[in-house]
Amino acid sequence: MISAIEDLEVSRLTLSVRDWEAIFDYCEKRSIRCLGVERVFVPEVSGRARELVSGVRRFFPLAKVYSVFGTSSVPVAAVVRLDSENLKSENGYLYLGTFLPGVEKKIVSPHLASAGTTSLRLEDRIGELFLARSNEGDSHVCSETGYFALVDDLGEFWLCGRTGDGINASFGTFVPARCEPVFERHAKVSRAILISLKSKVGVRPAVVVEVLPRMMPRGAQEESKLRAELLQFGAEFEDTKLILYFFFTERLPDLRRDDGEWNRTALSRRFTRLAWLKAFF
Repeated sequence: MISAIEDLEVSRLTLSVRDWEAIFDYCEKRSIRCLGVERVFVPEVSGRARELVSGVRRFFPLAKVYSVFGTSSVPVAAVVRLDSENLKSENGYLYLGTFLPGVEKKIVSPHLASAGTTSLRLEDRIGELFLARSNEGDSHVCSETGYFALVDDLGEFWLCGRTGDGINASFGTFVPARCEPVFERHAKVSRAILISLKSKVGVRPAVVVEVLPRMMPRGAQEESKLRAELLQFGAEFEDTKLILYFFFTERLPDLRRDDGEWNRTALSRRFTRLAWLKAFF
């Protein structure tokens, strides 16, 4: 973790209180100021938040500081680059992100990575990992697309989402694993699905929102209020600030691919038609 900060290869950081204290001590002893860090996510800890923010602003003078209530409220953030040598370590080398609802499968524990039938192969990309499985002594990559992952407080890796599942819009590619967890932080949202809408002026990103039972907005005023709250959530992060369209439903359409993933193409077609009927554009 420290070496990654020294090399200025980190743009976003989310750390535990103990990790922050270690970094502050390291920077203090060596008179280091980390100018390459753009965003810092500080855990909100009773009696300690002000102290942590003060330290962050001292040693990360160019970073924008966000206070968060636990790692599950943070969108996927690249932290450090791992390699086969330090993957065996249980301390100091983390990938952070958010849980996606319904994803409960543990990928691998750091201390089991070299011993079990499941191993990790990490490409030269910050914040992405590739799953590989041992096959009669030879490892092969299960998928060509990377995965965003989370290490929880117990040191377990959790799947956040594939980096290859992108929505191509007129002004860039939007990755569900980066965008959907931002809106799923809202207290009324059960699930958010990223789709694309075809308008007269191009392709726009949008989100289909499954609202929790008995929390569906009734009437234009309630719907407008919920939309405004989601826009505020999205405005906090680069990955979501350009998402302006939302559709609310009590139950998501059962449109999935053969592999069980959401069929975003079919969802996009369905809600594009609805957008035209509602005169969104």
